[in-house]
Amino acid sequence: MCNFHNENKKLSFYIDTEKFIKINNNNYKVFISIYDNYSLQGNISYDTLCSNTDIILKYKNMINKEDKSRMLKVYKDCPETFTNYAQGDLMNYETLMEHEKLFIKLYDLLGISTYFKETRQTIGKTVFSLLEASLMKTFKIENTLN
Repeated sequence: MCNFHNENKKLSFYIDTEKFIKINNNNYKVFISIYDNYSLQGNISYDTLCSNTDIILKYKNMINKEDKSRMLKVYKDCPETFTNYAQGDLMNYETLMEHEKLFIKLYDLLGISTYFKETRQTIGKTVFSLLEASLMKTFKIENTLN
């Protein structure tokens, strides 16, 4: 079942798998949500985004460009190499969190931390929020969203 959820005026999309996972005798319902980090910092590569957020992609250079175009063959011929390489593509959440920390630091440096909003999925929306916060501080407009 697919759902749209609006909590605190934040729209998110998730899939309710209607499945549970048991960890340490606690049952957790499993939801799937996909975040595309591609535009977080503009038109840059995933490698650059990870580098900008201090995420180390230990195995991403172990497959050359030619082999990347034949990933099924790499998977069949070198499953361990494929598995290690694929681990680098699973750093989306960590990258998103580290990106957020960078903006928290920026808001602190600019003296507008009380106006901080969660970073958005595109750099344009994130910069808009930064500008908005700056103007709110300049015109002494109280932040009522926090």
